[in-house]
Amino acid sequence: MKKHLFFGLGAAAAVMLSVFAGCSEQTQSGPVSSVPQVMSSEVSSAGSSQAAAADFETYFKNNPIDTAYQEAFDQAVSNTEMVRIANEFADSWKKEIESGYQKLLTVAPNEDQGEIEKQQAKWQTESQGRLDEIVQKAQETGGTMGHVQSAVDVMNFYRDRAREVYASLYEYDQNFSFVYKAE
Repeated sequence: MKKHLFFGLGAAAAVMLSVFAGCSEQTQSGPVSSVPQVMSSEVSSAGSSQAAAADFETYFKNNPIDTAYQEAFDQAVSNTEMVRIANEFADSWKKEIESGYQKLLTVAPNEDQGEIEKQQAKWQTESQGRLDEIVQKAQETGGTMGHVQSAVDVMNFYRDRAREVYASLYEYDQNFSFVYKAE
């Protein structure tokens, strides 16, 4: 049931993604997809190839956070624990966003940095509105499952942004490391 909740939310968000972003290729959930992505193809003259994009997807799918999250979520015995776990991993994704962003600024060419900073500032400005939408949706659902749904959606909101930032970073550094270390 718990695995289905995590991945089922992704499927539901993919439908939302189509509505918000018009058939975007992004596969992860959350309303973040309506925010313009910091993709290196927009800021780099090199552009990205299909092979590089596929390599990044493979690299990102094997991130240590998703693995640790799924293990912890599978062991949760209450909705309160599920919310706590999702909140904990949302914090981990926030750290990944900041780390990836800082790494991106150090490796991106000077001419690209202004656009990268602009996109990050825009995402930060729009974040509270997106998070408010998530909370509102959970309130409409109601009950403890609404709280779980909200916490998981918030976590995926930050995960999606980290994915966007790391996709840009991957254009310059295919060997970047995630900050998160499993305990």
